[in-house]
Amino acid sequence: MYRKNALLFAISCESGAIEVNLSKDLIRSMRKFGSNVGMAFQIADDILYYEGKENIIDKPLGSDVLNGIYTLPLIYALNTDYKDDILSILAKV
Repeated sequence: MYRKNALLFAISCESGAIEVNLSKDLIRSMRKFGSNVGMAFQIADDILYYEGKENIIDKPLGSDVLNGIYTLPLIYALNTDYKDDILSILAKV
């Protein structure tokens, strides 16, 4: 997940901090902040692919799973009592 939005947000915050000549500690903090915001954004985005509206997210619901991409919501779901049911559904995809 880090290579997706988290990295983009981290680099953006870090470069902004460098541009205004913040201390190394603040630059590091801004990079971490950006990374955390980026991960939160990605998780929310991933959830929308299961629960959102296709006309809003501009992508068919469940398309990540159909393309073999297992996002964090699915990974967490596989660690629940529904694991066998989910695996059965995934075997049919």
